[in-house]
Amino acid sequence: MTAVLAIVAALCLSTLLQPATAIAGAFCMMGLEQWAQASTPFFVTRGGRALINYIIGSIVLLGLARKFVGGYPILRGYPAVGFLVVTLFSYALVSTFWAPNPARSLSVFIERAPYIVTIVFLCPLLCSRTEDFEWMLNATFMLGTLVAFLLMFTVEWDGRKVAFPSSIVEYSGNALVPGSLGGTIAIIAAFLSWHRLKFLNIFKWLVVVLGLLLVVKSGSRGQTLAVIVAICACWPIAHRLGNFKAYVGFGSAIVCLIAAASWGLDLYWADSERWGDDAIDEATGTRFRFGARLLEHWYVTPATIFFGLGSSASSDLIGTYSHVVPVDILTEEGILGFLIYAAIVLTCFKKGLFVVRYNRVQRTQLAILCALFIFYFVVSLKQGNMLGSPLLFMAAVLVGKYEKAVQHAHRLAQVTERDRPVQAQPILDDRQTPQ
Repeated sequence: MTAVLAIVAALCLSTLLQPATAIAGAFCMMGLEQWAQASTPFFVTRGGRALINYIIGSIVLLGLARKFVGGYPILRGYPAVGFLVVTLFSYALVSTFWAPNPARSLSVFIERAPYIVTIVFLCPLLCSRTEDFEWMLNATFMLGTLVAFLLMFTVEWDGRKVAFPSSIVEYSGNALVPGSLGGTIAIIAAFLSWHRLKFLNIFKWLVVVLGLLLVVKSGSRGQTLAVIVAICACWPIAHRLGNFKAYVGFGSAIVCLIAAASWGLDLYWADSERWGDDAIDEATGTRFRFGARLLEHWYVTPATIFFGLGSSASSDLIGTYSHVVPVDILTEEGILGFLIYAAIVLTCFKKGLFVVRYNRVQRTQLAILCALFIFYFVVSLKQGNMLGSPLLFMAAVLVGKYEKAVQHAHRLAQVTERDRPVQAQPILDDRQTPQ
């Protein structure tokens, strides 16, 4: 309990100093919760089960209050992709009224609403300047590294899941939570660099290995692939591949990622068939079957095709969701909702292509944000549903907000340069005229 309180106190203090650091709590919330539940019995009781979530939500509100009191423009630079995200979730809420079981669909939406509002809508408001993103990424790196270390080495595991006190509950943690946390910190660590603290540039690769080992230990196959894909896809954004040295760095990063993943497989899954072709084919086939059954219900009338079956309709129609977020959105929100979703995805992919006016630090920060979006996007192709993927949509809004923050920084630089007083040149007489 003392360690949990210390982490919370440190996050509160950092939020008071730099409100954007509260977003680190959102990135690490589920991992911190699992560690707290595994190490402190109180957090698996009825009274403490959701306490970490409430605390992180309160810290985000504290950050917003701090920005408001400090006179920061909270709504400045809210991007078009953010309005698309708001529109998509608003449409999902409206669609509950024509779902097969409207009362149950509305209940599910209300249950997920605190996470959606806090993570998707409120957290991005904490970042308005490029400096805010720098604080947010560094805070997530530090907090995520700490939580990942605690999950790896200070609690017991039940196979691929974090074990909870058996004397209180008979279940273990969700294996996908450590996998997502490990992927998040591996991506951030792979790109961050420190010019003044050179030793951290070596330490960060140890964090990359730690993150990948956590992903592999949790048996998260999709997250393992997503980490490698995201880092490889966004490496050229941060490091322009224009010379031999840049290609060597790119190749070294790939070798490091593959080596760490292979080491984790040998360390934790040498005698398991989970990573074999048969297990992967079975998991893929299950998702295809779920998706096909949903599409059969969706492709019935023009109304269901265009407007969708309604939010969370999949649970009533096939007993579960397809575990493929784009399929869930297409069937539940229809073509109308899917077009909004496609616009969000394409907008985020496009942001990484136009970095001509970005300096090195800005390219690095954009690369991290784009890589996080790609990571959560790839993961969404094999797990979860729209309402259960708040980090995906928060990453999308952060990518859009970062572009606005860079544009604002450029405008400030231009104004500063224009208003800088011109130094008067001395008047030279004929004897002082240079020859």
